[in-house]
Amino acid sequence: MKVLFPIIPGHGHFFPSLPLANALKSAGHEVTFATSASYGPTIEEHGFMSVPVGIDYNQGSVEWDDSDTAPVEKIMFVDGPPVMLQDLMDLLSVDPVDVVLVDPTEAGSMVAAEARGVSWGAVVPGRRSGFVPGFVPFDPAERPGSFHFLGRQTYDTLREIAGLEPLELLLGEYGYDRTFSLCMAPESFNGWPLPAQHHTSHPLRPEVHKSDSDDEWLDELPDDLQLVALSFGTLFGSPELYTEATSAALETGAYVVVSTSYELDIEHDRLAKTSWVSMDRLMDRADLSVHHAGWGSTIAARKRDPVSGRSDWS
Repeated sequence: MKVLFPIIPGHGHFFPSLPLANALKSAGHEVTFATSASYGPTIEEHGFMSVPVGIDYNQGSVEWDDSDTAPVEKIMFVDGPPVMLQDLMDLLSVDPVDVVLVDPTEAGSMVAAEARGVSWGAVVPGRRSGFVPGFVPFDPAERPGSFHFLGRQTYDTLREIAGLEPLELLLGEYGYDRTFSLCMAPESFNGWPLPAQHHTSHPLRPEVHKSDSDDEWLDELPDDLQLVALSFGTLFGSPELYTEATSAALETGAYVVVSTSYELDIEHDRLAKTSWVSMDRLMDRADLSVHHAGWGSTIAARKRDPVSGRSDWS
């Protein structure tokens, strides 16, 4: 069986799919990822083929500027999906596959699979509750410009481009809820499933990503201080947010490990700054994790109960 994983180019989108991709490969299936050209080498380092599609970027390469407060989100949800749609429709026309397992945040790949008549579903890192109040402006006049509404308009436009009929979705429903989804969200994260999803959403055991990065320096950190791990990923972080959060964490008297690619103008004898760290290793040492609710940070933080020491996933 030939399986295609189209993903947004970023670790938080690749790593959740990796355990399933490895399992499929071990079972003898042919597995290929489709993502940006610049993120392809990361895919290949983990032993998989990668096909370049969509806008060539990765989440960590998009810089903030004064004119656009959410440049990564704009590429992911507005500018990128139409390019992904066309590239994947072209790809599937010349190199058909048996099933497409989409990144649930990449609408272009969903529409492309449906347009080409390929069986498809989604690998869902976490469940969501539809309209999140913080994402939708209270002022109705501001809503058409919000990313939630831009994303909704983008999805409708994608279906029109592909020659598909509009799909009237229920509140909180996504396209993959009409096909199937493999959901890795723990039950406690799944507080508002739609009744219509019960026959299409199937549980998939969460697996903490283990990195081969050199984290031996974690063993040298002082063990007489509480350790605060701080990371907001690439989508939700900003230099200002990291600076404010780091300063606040240091005021508690704890040792602070900040993981970010941003340059922070803070120096302190209780501060370690790194551009990459294995969250699996870091959570073995941390007393508190401050993060953006990304998949890797959340699952790694849940894997060990700080009181009993028992793993949630063992």
